Amino acid sequence: MADPWSQLVPQELTRDAIYKIIDQYANALKRAMAAGFDGVEIHGANGFLPQQFLSSNANHRQDQFGGSLANRFRFVKLLIQRLQATVSQFGNQTFVLGYRLSPEEYEDGGLKLGETLQLAQLLEQLGIDYLSLSLRDFMVTPRTFDTQVPIVKLFNAAVDLPIMVAGQINDANKLKQAQELSSLIGIGRPLVKDPNWLTKINSGKSTANGLALTASEIGVAQSVYQVL
Repeated sequence: MADPWSQLVPQELTRDAIYKIIDQYANALKRAMAAGFDGVEIHGANGFLPQQFLSSNANHRQDQFGGSLANRFRFVKLLIQRLQATVSQFGNQTFVLGYRLSPEEYEDGGLKLGETLQLAQLLEQLGIDYLSLSLRDFMVTPRTFDTQVPIVKLFNAAVDLPIMVAGQINDANKLKQAQELSSLIGIGRPLVKDPNWLTKINSGKSTANGLALTASEIGVAQSVYQVL
């Protein structure tokens, strides 16, 4: 049976649709503030809509939202300006607004590191509180920029913002390395696998020595557990 999704053809957003989406982001932000959240992180990485506008690989528009780098940045710029205005409207100056981005795309015509470094500088100018880098390994070096310097160091040099890193931070030594490179650390899989992981790391115990919880103990299927 053919996959019905394979028959779908992407449709270019109209200008009105773009502004409606920005309204929807702002409404979601209002709900988060009303619910008592301390902040939100805009997911502009991993092929989500903000990244699609940024990438010339995905963005083939011929209007003010496509073509030049400035035009491809326009959606993100308008979005962050609207969200900052929404925060100010409700007078919650302690509310945190972060932005997650993929530093580069590996496909031909994809987003290059030099472009996302410029994006980071724009986000800083717009008043973003922190940047979150979506990396497969927190120490990874660029593929689209001729250097062996880790990506996180390049972002630290480009902006004066707290940087969050994640990716393969799964033992005490890597955690220490990550803390030396960035202000914020994202931990996912180790904490899913063992909610007490950080406590054990801080106490000098190693979860590699049989201390990690089993799949049944954390309530996930073995097939899920194997990829954690």
